[in-house]
Amino acid sequence: MGGHLLIQVVIFVLNVDYDDATGGSVTKSREVPGPPDPIGLAVDLVNSWDVMAHPPELLRDLTALRRLLAGSGHDDLGGRARQGDLGPVREVRAGIREVFEAPGEREAVRGLNDMVAGLRAVPRLLRRDRTWVLDHVPTGRPDLAGAVAARAATGLLELIRDGGWDRIGLCAAAPCCCVYVDRSKNRSRRYCCQLCADRMAHAAYRRRRVGSGR
Repeated sequence: MGGHLLIQVVIFVLNVDYDDATGGSVTKSREVPGPPDPIGLAVDLVNSWDVMAHPPELLRDLTALRRLLAGSGHDDLGGRARQGDLGPVREVRAGIREVFEAPGEREAVRGLNDMVAGLRAVPRLLRRDRTWVLDHVPTGRPDLAGAVAARAATGLLELIRDGGWDRIGLCAAAPCCCVYVDRSKNRSRRYCCQLCADRMAHAAYRRRRVGSGR
């Protein structure tokens, strides 16, 4: 990744049904990046448990796991995925979530360093789609969950190294607990998706109307 955030290229939209604040069904759309994106992998993995969805477990089966991996450009991992990988990958998800919920940068880095050390992730230059990609192979855990953990953790470490800790955030639209990495130039993002931003805007509008007596 060379220390730079990969540009997101939208190749398709994943739709998930949610209930809005009034109890009606709405659709939450997520842009899915095409090139290999370890940071996107980390975000998508954490957000595969979403309290705004019913049920909240979005990583429900092998198809969902493969879709998640392909969505962040990790088709090579998707091709390896098997039904037995679901449980271990969900465990990795819990560890990555702890990084997003860490009280500070040092704690997040410590957790990521411990994760990478436990995996014994070895950097290797691999050929993919006519280009070279720096990968981190988990020699201490050769299963799919190990590969997912290694890529997500090293991607977040590179982000923090490049001064990106303040780009890591938790959605401000309670009760949503999804996470995001702010890739905007002015670092003004507060919500995980447009659905949550719209939900909070509508709630603020209703409060203003009540306050004005309308």
